[in-house]
Amino acid sequence: MGSSAAREGAAPAPDARDRLRLWLQSGDPPEAHGSDDESLLIESALPQGLAPLLSSAVRMSPSWSSSARARLKAIERASLVRGVRQLDLVRRIQDLLLKRGLRALPLKGAAVVERCYGSVAHRPMGDVDLLALDDWRATYAAMIENGFLAGGRGDHAVVFVDDASGNVVELHHALTSCPSFFRVDKDGWWSRSAPGPGQVPFLPSVEDTLVSMAAHAAFQHGLVLTLSQYLDFTRIVTAAALDVERLLVLASRSRATTALVSALSSVAIVFGDASTLRALETPSLSRHRGLHRRLKKRAAHPLALVVPSRPPLASMRWSLATGRRIELVKLTLLPREPDERLTTLSSLRKATRRLIHVFRRLDKFR
Repeated sequence: MGSSAAREGAAPAPDARDRLRLWLQSGDPPEAHGSDDESLLIESALPQGLAPLLSSAVRMSPSWSSSARARLKAIERASLVRGVRQLDLVRRIQDLLLKRGLRALPLKGAAVVERCYGSVAHRPMGDVDLLALDDWRATYAAMIENGFLAGGRGDHAVVFVDDASGNVVELHHALTSCPSFFRVDKDGWWSRSAPGPGQVPFLPSVEDTLVSMAAHAAFQHGLVLTLSQYLDFTRIVTAAALDVERLLVLASRSRATTALVSALSSVAIVFGDASTLRALETPSLSRHRGLHRRLKKRAAHPLALVVPSRPPLASMRWSLATGRRIELVKLTLLPREPDERLTTLSSLRKATRRLIHVFRRLDKFR
């Protein structure tokens, strides 16, 4: 009974996600306290996309057992094999499209892994994402004609499965849903792109990558990300030659300044001091009162910004659309693929379907 009472009076054990977060913040890998704790940390690291990186971090740690390190090593090895195949898929798609005069550049993980991580294994990806820069219908047709199987379709991207490898690629014509909410100067993206350092032939500029990551984090995920996605922000800021002035200009042109500032503010909350982000003198969020208030509240609870916390999608999008809310509503109800033409009746049907979809998926405005 005394033992039970002691347990009841003890402080709750820290969230394993928080221990992983503190590791990324300080650079000191988490110590494991027995086999159960090792399993807890590994199982927590997997959905955060951190298990392969954790393997590297604890390789020489005396607090981790050889069996746990072996398990992590197997995960790291599998991640390496998968990542190499995924990046080869990006290479193949860029090559086959260029042969037809069509251009595409990687987004998200595929745009940062070779540039910002010591090993492809250390940044696992569920799928790979590319942004189509030219004729959408011709690009889509080229994928089909080269053996890719079209799967799910969103208002800004189509999922393709590579019949040869089974790997999945999301081909985008816009950065986020509600296409055109964020502008994309596609010729500018290509002119600022550069040869990749590894398998991927061409990568978008650091600044375009950062703007697209911020738009995706804020608009698509309501600033609730995995720890590995947050790590992407700090890695690209520190590992690449970032032109802050150009970054802010491109964010403004893309109408993504608020998304950029809010995403970087969230990184600062999740990783504490965020000294790696101090060089970014970004505009204030003060005129976006709801967003400013929400982030201030999250400052005391950084795990609220980490999955599986529930993202406030509707309210986040409403805040991002300050001054553009009528446009947001129109784009939400009537998103259009490039060159899509709708009659009045088909527009009404599409808007009705979208309205039902929105009510099912998004939280209430608050």
